[in-house]
Amino acid sequence: MKNTKRMRTFFLGALVLSISAWIGGRQYYLKLNEKEQEKIIEIQEAETEQFEDSVESANIQNKKAFVIREEDGYLNVYFGEEDALYMYTGIAYQGLPEELKKEISNGKTFDTLEDLYRFLESYSS
Repeated sequence: MKNTKRMRTFFLGALVLSISAWIGGRQYYLKLNEKEQEKIIEIQEAETEQFEDSVESANIQNKKAFVIREEDGYLNVYFGEEDALYMYTGIAYQGLPEELKKEISNGKTFDTLEDLYRFLESYSS
């Protein structure tokens, strides 16, 4: 009888220790995961800040910071006067007014990111 009681106590103790270890490990994992997420957010914020700084310096150095051109029937945005693709817009060239098509064929330029987004927003569906 004493052996049975000891075995039950031993297994109950082992179960309690196992559950405690699992809970502690889980909490450690969640804290570690939070720290990793914070690091990822910090990296993303730093990259965004760096990109915004480069856009701002391009705005200062280059009056044609963003250029919209037609390519394969759609509008694409290029960064600066060099042909560095900034984004595909998905806006069809065919659906635009003729006057705007002429501007785009010459390379429609925008000095700021805000102006560019306002333009794209007005012609996106």
